[in-house]
Amino acid sequence: MKLLSNLLLICAFIGFVPSEGLLFNKSHRAYFYLGVLVFVFAIATLDFLYLTSKLPGPYLNGYMLFYPICLLAGPVLLMHLNCLTDLQLRGEILEGTKQL
Repeated sequence: MKLLSNLLLICAFIGFVPSEGLLFNKSHRAYFYLGVLVFVFAIATLDFLYLTSKLPGPYLNGYMLFYPICLLAGPVLLMHLNCLTDLQLRGEILEGTKQL
């Protein structure tokens, strides 16, 4: 169990690196939403590790602090997919006008 929690901790910290790179990418909004989604899952993983460890007993300050952040994952994923479909539709429209 200790090995699994250590692997989850490593994955959560590794998740912060690409999320920061995607958040500050200025090319498309879709990358921003993808960065927010990765950041939300990294925070949710850290929250899960905090709640399943022995820390909530003596340190109750962070208990259920990030619980509602998981509710952001659905709308952020929807916004990301909407941006991707908009980019694909714009690409098809531009390719169609170039052929004329």
